Amino acid sequence: MALPAVVSVPSGPYRVLSRMPAEVWLDAAGLARRISASSEPAAAADKQVWSIVELWDFGVAVDITPPVLMRS
Repeated sequence: MALPAVVSVPSGPYRVLSRMPAEVWLDAAGLARRISASSEPAAAADKQVWSIVELWDFGVAVDITPPVLMRS
């Protein structure tokens, strides 16, 4: 994915994200239903550990109370 010219990415560990293997499953509406990603380098394909997130219930009303920020 290309970043707009006004967005910069610092050097260091964040650069590894451009090589992180990932898969996204989209539904007919284009919503991400499942996202899987491996934080291991692609060169170690036989030993990758994948993290998987499944998403559902889009549009369901929820009541969320944000945490109180404590300032010193």
